[in-house]
Amino acid sequence: MAIIAVLVVICAVVYVVQSGARDKQERYQRAETKYYEEGFDRVAARFAAAEEAGRKFCMGEEPNADPSNPEMRKVLEEKLFGPFRGDADVYNVLYDRMYKRGTRSYPDQRWMHEGLTKYDAIKTQIRNGVQLQFGYVDSKSKTQPVFAARKSYSPANKDDKVNLGGQIVLVMKAPPPPRKD
Repeated sequence: MAIIAVLVVICAVVYVVQSGARDKQERYQRAETKYYEEGFDRVAARFAAAEEAGRKFCMGEEPNADPSNPEMRKVLEEKLFGPFRGDADVYNVLYDRMYKRGTRSYPDQRWMHEGLTKYDAIKTQIRNGVQLQFGYVDSKSKTQPVFAARKSYSPANKDDKVNLGGQIVLVMKAPPPPRKD
């Protein structure tokens, strides 16, 4: 009888320990899901401003897009990056379009910050044609987590032989993700 009592107590202890570990894992999974959803929502909402500012540029409809004219370039860059200056959460914004001169294609890229151009995506989700990503600026050290939104655009006119389309990429700083401890 004592052996049965000891076995019942051991089983109860094992059950309690396993339940606690399962609860901890479930809490972590809920926190992680909430973290990604809130981050994706945040970058998607901010992407709307980037799209409003630069969609015409990427599609070849922007009248101030001549890269060789410094005055036009200044006006365009104010339009593209003005909504993001002073926003500490915005890591970088890219407006990229391809155009043709003669038989060669050329990129016309406008970065808010030239040196901050790369991140490694770990998790991706697509919403309304916008690719939302979570990753790190440096995937080895994982020092700066970021959420990014990216969307490609076709030329405004399908028969346009000069403007080939482009993309907008918005990268925002993120708080550290939840930890498993």
